[in-house]
Amino acid sequence: MKKFIALCAVVVSLMAFSVMASAATRTVSIVGQRDGSTPNSLRQALRDCNEGDVIILTPGEYQLEAPLELNGKKNITIKSSTGNYYDVIIKGTSFHKIDSQRSSDVPGRDYPDYRNSGDEEKTPHGIINAGDELLFINSSSDITISGITFTLASSQGIKLATDSGVKNVTIQNCRFFDINERMIKGVNGGGKYLENIKIINNHFENAQVPNVGDIKWGEHDGDYVAGIDIMFADGLLISGNTFKNIKGTTGSGRAGIFIWVGSKNVIAENNTFINCDRGISYGVPGTSSVGQNMKNGLIRNNLFIGGSSSNGSGISIEIAGGEDIKIYNNTVYRPQGRGGIVLQDTGNNRNIDIKNNFIFGNTSLGGSTVTQSNNKMISRSGTFPSANFVDASNNDFHLTKTAADLIGMGVTLPEVTKDFDGTTRLNPPSIGAFEFVPPADKISGKVLFKTNPLLPILPTVTITDPEGNTRPIPVAADGSFGDIAILSGVEYTIKAEKARHLPLTMKKTFTESETFDIPMICGNVLDDPNSEKFIIDIDDLIALLGSYKASAGSAKYNVNADFDESGIVDIDDLIILLGSYKKSAPRV
Repeated sequence: MKKFIALCAVVVSLMAFSVMASAATRTVSIVGQRDGSTPNSLRQALRDCNEGDVIILTPGEYQLEAPLELNGKKNITIKSSTGNYYDVIIKGTSFHKIDSQRSSDVPGRDYPDYRNSGDEEKTPHGIINAGDELLFINSSSDITISGITFTLASSQGIKLATDSGVKNVTIQNCRFFDINERMIKGVNGGGKYLENIKIINNHFENAQVPNVGDIKWGEHDGDYVAGIDIMFADGLLISGNTFKNIKGTTGSGRAGIFIWVGSKNVIAENNTFINCDRGISYGVPGTSSVGQNMKNGLIRNNLFIGGSSSNGSGISIEIAGGEDIKIYNNTVYRPQGRGGIVLQDTGNNRNIDIKNNFIFGNTSLGGSTVTQSNNKMISRSGTFPSANFVDASNNDFHLTKTAADLIGMGVTLPEVTKDFDGTTRLNPPSIGAFEFVPPADKISGKVLFKTNPLLPILPTVTITDPEGNTRPIPVAADGSFGDIAILSGVEYTIKAEKARHLPLTMKKTFTESETFDIPMICGNVLDDPNSEKFIIDIDDLIALLGSYKASAGSAKYNVNADFDESGIVDIDDLIILLGSYKKSAPRV
């Protein structure tokens, strides 16, 4: 039996070693060289990686000859060694389409041209050149991509193949720059979902605008451009990203965030959109049925600034074919374009809830089933209240204390407990993406207590804010304190404890630079453990008289009756007790 147990232990150890050995860290370095030019290429690492591998890219430009592919992989991390997306650049060849151009027409394009050569299979899934896509993720799960720049693609930066069961993908802290059609694309999977996709803290920006002829099939007049375009998403989180200059040729480009075709359970939060033709689109106009594009979608704490000119689409939030959509606490500044919130195909939207939004720009809610409250909406023909914001001209839309029609004017929502910055929402909350937090003020004062000035034993004093955060108040020998940071107009709880004193609990709402006293009652000899409250009564008096005239060191001396800490229980202590007789404090 012992041999059998020992054998089992060896087998378990070998299995554990095997699992540990399967995970590796592969460092890829191709600084200044073309993909495939060294045995340690990124393409080879993606092809050969095993479950648990971490592929670390060292600083440099990774110039692609053809799209990269991650196929049939699980639990793989691809990241830059520094965490800075400016250091590692995965680079295609051209922002504009080259299908109608020859190699000589594209500066710097000297990679193999496989078109019409019978060698199309040298690139994955028939992609004809590295300009079309940069990274294709197929039949893979639990993938993390972090700290990388993807740039110069005429089609997609990262493409997620829905039909292959891609799920649990996190794309974070990456930069997508000058990518023509879609920076991140999730294609229609014929009913299969992209599950649990997280796109967090990335930067999406174009410095170029598509040409009319960039699209292979010649449609959309150069407006077929978007930041994120995903179909069939289930459990999609898009949070903390910046979208800048996502624009089409005519000003009617697709959105920074474009989610449609059967998607559900999608959250877009804490994102910033600057000069994009569209900000967030849940669906596309022309929808044929309710909920066809989006069910159970949430749009909260986003900031939309500017956009296309009045001749373009110019929509910050667009819903088409949506059901159970919540649009909460967004700030929209759209002085040009069609509108701040536009509900398209109004008969095919249902249960659209719009609350706590600040909108400067037109709105079009149509005949959709809409509930709305506590919004501040100003049409673009009105006057923008610039005094309500710290510096709107430089894109700072934090509230100032003069924003009386926004501060505290929202309705409390369980879905919005924090604001754009992660600050806890007050009750009631402010309207818009930013909660107004009053500037910190200072208080000072004095704790009144009995002690021996030659050898003071100081009380313990704490202050607790409405959120339950407790911090100490340092007390000087004379009981004074100062420069305690608080928010005026907010109720705090102060507690003070000291031996021979009744414990004190007080709630107080402070005014600016207030000075106040914390009065403590001395004379408590006994703890009264069986009482519902602390009280100075006959029992304390009897306990004091039992040690009357006793000095420190004697058997009769009761330190708890020596209120002035003089080393003797005498007439001074008796006077203190009688002055506090029958006073009490609750147990808290």
